[in-house]
Amino acid sequence: MNNYQKYMKKNLFLFIAILLLHNILSSQIVIEQTDFAQPSDTFLLKVIKYPTMDFDLSTGGDKVWNYSSLNTQLSINNFACYAPKEKLDAVSNFPFEKFPFSQFFTYGPGYIYAGPGGVAPTESNWGHMLFFKNETGLYAEGFYSDYGLGYKPTLYNQPEMLMFAPASYLDTKEYHGYWKVAIDYNPADYDTTYRRNVDKKLEVDAWGTLTIPRQLGSFETEYTTHEVIRVHETGFSRDSIFITYNPVPTPFFSYQIICDTLNNYYFWAKEIRNPLLTIKCDPLGKVKEVNYLWGKNLLTVNKTPPTEHLKFFPNPAKDILHFSTETQVEIIDIQGRTLLKTEQSVKHININNLKPGIYFIKLDGNSVGKFIKDL
Repeated sequence: MNNYQKYMKKNLFLFIAILLLHNILSSQIVIEQTDFAQPSDTFLLKVIKYPTMDFDLSTGGDKVWNYSSLNTQLSINNFACYAPKEKLDAVSNFPFEKFPFSQFFTYGPGYIYAGPGGVAPTESNWGHMLFFKNETGLYAEGFYSDYGLGYKPTLYNQPEMLMFAPASYLDTKEYHGYWKVAIDYNPADYDTTYRRNVDKKLEVDAWGTLTIPRQLGSFETEYTTHEVIRVHETGFSRDSIFITYNPVPTPFFSYQIICDTLNNYYFWAKEIRNPLLTIKCDPLGKVKEVNYLWGKNLLTVNKTPPTEHLKFFPNPAKDILHFSTETQVEIIDIQGRTLLKTEQSVKHININNLKPGIYFIKLDGNSVGKFIKDL
């Protein structure tokens, strides 16, 4: 190879590298925690079972997804309504201590949850699905059932990651965890536990523009186009039964009931706070269900929510409650009475004189959550 050929080859590689870098840089919408649902947000979705149209599931950048004909497909309505966790005060004997991080919840049968909405233990099981978000992503913390499995919490060994943040093209995250619920518990006999293991990966595999229908009025439709990133969720969920005999905690019998493949695509845009489009596929990549955002009612965004900067710990607490930075503190009981209030900013406060129970806390005058005073 002569010098001219070497020169041309070197410059060709440089041109390709610059082109690839330009494609990557031009794709950079970044999904952050402010792009996830907030308490009081409500979303109306259209659900299409086994759509007859084609979908481009190829990877890459600068895609143009025009799915304006979605409204010609036969669909049903679905809702995702995220209520503030404070609304659970009216639920008798709700175990707040089991869900210390949650900020909002949905309620209903398992099959209603849409998009990144979590999964109930069984589709026919009714109850509350609890969520929270922070600078690292959107999570499901667990489920508290009423009809179906009875009044009991279903807890993750670690909250399930529904979407990570910040997220941009080619980013990936993995989640490995499980939730379990006691189906039959007797301290002096056999115990039966239902457990679901979830092993999955979320990968931002494409970016571009997405056009879908949206509700304009009662009987009118227009079309909306957004810059989006697409997140491909892959993995497995395995449902198993474990049987133990007290007092020995080690299962002497286990049986896998179901093994489901996760193969889903989520299209996220800035400030929409829910996927614009969700495509659910079978293991071979055939589209079996599509959800698209038809309408929404959003709470006014608080760009810098106090909980992101002012945090308290531990929870539950016994003697001293600590704060991530100096702040004015007000502690209120469940009757609405102020029991402790500081006139100056402090880094910690003594709660030893409080009775055991649940209390609300305000930092710098903003309500940031509840804590449990332990014995």
